[in-house]
Amino acid sequence: MAISVCFLKTCRVVSPREWKTLTSDDTECMTDKVLKHRTTPKWFYNHVLDKGRKECINFAKRLCALADVSTEKQCNINDIERFEKVVDLQILVISSKLGNKFIRVGEGETDRKKVFLYLIEENGCGHFAAIVSISGFFCCSYFCTDCLKPYSAKDQHSCQTHCTVCCSSDCVLTGNSLSCRACNRTCRSIACFQRHIEEKITKKGVSYTDCGKKYECKTCRKVLVREERPSELHQCGEWKCVCCRDYQPEEHLCYQRAINTERTDRQMIFFDCETTQDTLLQCENGNLPSTSRCQNCKDKEEACNQCTLCQNCGKSWCVFKRTQSEFHLYANSM
Repeated sequence: MAISVCFLKTCRVVSPREWKTLTSDDTECMTDKVLKHRTTPKWFYNHVLDKGRKECINFAKRLCALADVSTEKQCNINDIERFEKVVDLQILVISSKLGNKFIRVGEGETDRKKVFLYLIEENGCGHFAAIVSISGFFCCSYFCTDCLKPYSAKDQHSCQTHCTVCCSSDCVLTGNSLSCRACNRTCRSIACFQRHIEEKITKKGVSYTDCGKKYECKTCRKVLVREERPSELHQCGEWKCVCCRDYQPEEHLCYQRAINTERTDRQMIFFDCETTQDTLLQCENGNLPSTSRCQNCKDKEEACNQCTLCQNCGKSWCVFKRTQSEFHLYANSM
C-alpha cells in the first residue's frame, strides 16, 4: 500500500471528465490505466489514500501481481527492486531502527523520480509506510535528492548540483568558474553568475539580488550578510556572540540580554457565565421520542442522533434542550 501511495503522489491528478476522455479507448483495469498514463482521477486518488477503501487494497494487490511478489508473505527490502520496474521509480528506504538513516538508495539511478518509504521494525516484523513529504519528515524546508541531506535555507547547502552563490538546485560544477568583483564570490559558470546578479522578489514584495545580499572577505574567505555586517566594519577573525549579538574580535565576558516587551496600560477581566434552557421546543403535534433503539446504539448508553429524532416531524430541534454550559464570554475594559 505504501508504494501505491508514493506512486500516486507522482501522478497528475485530473477531473473525472478529463480522465474519461483520456481512457476512452482503454480496456484495462483501473490500476493498469493509472500505471499506463501516470495520471489519476481525483476520486481514485482520494480513495487509495484512504487505506480502508477497496481501491487501495486492489491497487496494492495489482502491483504485487505485476511485480511477481506474493501477497501471502510479508514484503521485505529485497522485493523493492521488482516494484521499481513496475512503477518506474527509484524507491529509497529509511530505517527507524537505525535512527532514520537510509538503508537503500539504489545504484547509479539518477534519471528516475525518487520516492521514499519508512521501514518500521518491531519484534522481528517490518512495516513500510509512505513518506509523502520528505522535507516534512526531516522537519526542514528543503531536501536534496542528490546527496540525501535536509536543509532549511537555499544558501546553506552546497553539493554537486546545489549552489550557495546563486541559490539554485540545478547548478553543476564546471571548469569555467569565475569570480564576481562586487561580492568576491566564485560562481560555478556564466549561468551561475547571471543568476546571482538577477533581481529577485521576496514574498513581501522586496527586491534583492544574491550578489547584493552577501559578500566574501578576500583575506579570511568568510561569507557575511551585508545588512548584518557591512564590509567596511568587518575584521578578520571576529565572531558573533550569541548572547549580546555583537561581533567580537576575541573572547569576552557577556550576559544574557533582557527581552524588550511592549507594555500596555489596558487591563483585562475574564469571566464566564453558565446558562440552562428550560423551554420545551417541540413541533405542532408534540414531541414523540423513539421507544426503540437501532442496531448501532442498542448496546450503548446514549442513543444515536437518528434515534433521538422526533417521530412526528423528524427534526432534531424537536426535543427538550439539555443544559448548555461552558459558554464563555471575554471582555476587556475600555
